[in-house]
Amino acid sequence: MRPGRRKIVAMVSTNGIPNPARSRTIGFYNAKLPVRPSEVVAVRDGNDAVISARVANGAEPPDEWQYLLVSKKGPFAAARGKPGQNVRVGLPPGIGEVIVFARPVVDGRPLVGQARATKLR
Repeated sequence: MRPGRRKIVAMVSTNGIPNPARSRTIGFYNAKLPVRPSEVVAVRDGNDAVISARVANGAEPPDEWQYLLVSKKGPFAAARGKPGQNVRVGLPPGIGEVIVFARPVVDGRPLVGQARATKLR
């Protein structure tokens, strides 16, 4: 998906077969890429981390969120989840401080530079 002006096209179909020669533009809209999450909530639950990300009011949510968990030794887990749902990730034993990064995913690709970080509580 690319941002910018897009067409809304209506196409006539005969017996379920679309006919591109009989299509008409019926409107336009401005496509926008999803923005980074406004809030990331990460809570430790025993040996698991429960993570969720939310967008700002009025913002369009992405297809899914990508979560990256990083310790002092480097990244150790990655997970994806749908907007509005919690994601549960197992933590290795004896792990200390963990930082969680969340970024939007569009068409199966995470958006670069759109991450928000929080510490695991």
